Amino acid sequence: MTKRQRDAFKFIQDFWRENQYAPSYSEIADGLGVQRSRAYCLVSQLQERGFVSTMRGKARSIYLKERVGNG
Repeated sequence: MTKRQRDAFKFIQDFWRENQYAPSYSEIADGLGVQRSRAYCLVSQLQERGFVSTMRGKARSIYLKERVGNG
């Protein structure tokens, strides 16, 4: 996992912990200081690596997956 991916994953984890729902891509972008398209790309990369899952076309649908180890 790259540093940027780790930052995005931690942001999503912290947001879930504080709010009990997923952040929007705009909130992720603002939190990381990147463009919304980059936030979408980071979430897609985390999904490919098995750290999160999403439901396409549904707002706030980023879910953390439990993983064993650092993957």
